[in-house]
Amino acid sequence: MKKYVIGFSALFFALIVTLAVTAKEEPKATPELMAVWFDFNGSPGQENIASQYSVDGDNSPECPTDETYLCEILAVPQTGSPNLPDLSTIQQSRFKSAP
Repeated sequence: MKKYVIGFSALFFALIVTLAVTAKEEPKATPELMAVWFDFNGSPGQENIASQYSVDGDNSPECPTDETYLCEILAVPQTGSPNLPDLSTIQQSRFKSAP
């Protein structure tokens, strides 16, 4: 009987050590990037150039939505250049009546 107790104890200890060594830390959740408003500072035809946008100081849309010329966009900032929009993430666009 003593052999079985020692055997099971050794097996249990080995299992605990194995689990402790191989346990992986759960990856931390990456924070979701929040979209911000960017003002369009370029001319018509330059809407696809990120450097033609600047961060809207109050992060609030000022332009109406039913005009002709692009005024501002809601987009996620670029990872390496947070002052520029990632143009593939545009969520909303606002327009004005004159360029």
